[in-house]
Amino acid sequence: MNTRYITLFLLAAGLQLNAQDWSITPEEKEMKMTISFDEANQTAGKGVYDKFCKVCHAEATSIAANDRKLPLAPNLGAKDIQARSNDGEMFAKLSKGKGGMPPFGAVLSDEDRWKVISYIRSLDPAYVPSTASGDVSAAAEKFEGTIKAITISYDTAQKQMIAQLTAVDLAGNPTFAKNVKIDFLVKRSFGMLPIAQGVKTNDKGQAILTDANFKADTSGFVTVVAQTSDKAVSVEAQLQTRKAWIYHNPLDKRELWGTSANTPLWLLITYVTVVLGVLATIGWTILQLFRIWMLRER
Repeated sequence: MNTRYITLFLLAAGLQLNAQDWSITPEEKEMKMTISFDEANQTAGKGVYDKFCKVCHAEATSIAANDRKLPLAPNLGAKDIQARSNDGEMFAKLSKGKGGMPPFGAVLSDEDRWKVISYIRSLDPAYVPSTASGDVSAAAEKFEGTIKAITISYDTAQKQMIAQLTAVDLAGNPTFAKNVKIDFLVKRSFGMLPIAQGVKTNDKGQAILTDANFKADTSGFVTVVAQTSDKAVSVEAQLQTRKAWIYHNPLDKRELWGTSANTPLWLLITYVTVVLGVLATIGWTILQLFRIWMLRER
């Protein structure tokens, strides 16, 4: 069969599965969040989302409308997507799955699923939290304004990486960007290595990463990237964090993977002893066979 028709058939089948009803009951729609709507649960929910949901839904971002090409994996942070469902409905959909989406009720605990909902809801500034226990922690005041730039510095004495945000408020006046989440990454040979995510800025607009003792290159520098969690603003800088890393050639001393001249003595003696023992055993066996043959000739 022509591959084009196969592709169209699979696409049509996927769209048909997606068009099926979620079969959400009225009781499920009325479910309330059973955990506190606070930053700790939202951060934990993002970790679960990144592990199980991000592969299909990509990064959830707060935008006006869903921007995915296919309806199979919408942007869950989009306002039009969030407006379609309440908390209970979201929880039921996550639990039951549909089409290509597996039922995560069999994979994640109730608490983890509610944490994912908590994270997704945190992307909507208009969301009003409501929990079954009424335990709703006061959300931190979100920064209202525009972040212009980020600069990175390193405190050698305290071993702290500091990202300083430059921002203006809604009126265009310079201000401190408080409660903004910053992600820190270190550039390595094969990509970016995440070091810390969601480090919030303080009253001075600084996100401080403590115990930032990274392995430097041979010049003593580390390439660091600091970016807002939504990746809207980022900066890359080379910082001297410690003494230069000195490369030691492993072949300069006796190692297991060294050349014959650098093989550890104990390994060399063991190898020679085993080889001589094997050769002696083979020689003794041949001698005995020869003696048996001689006896037979007599």
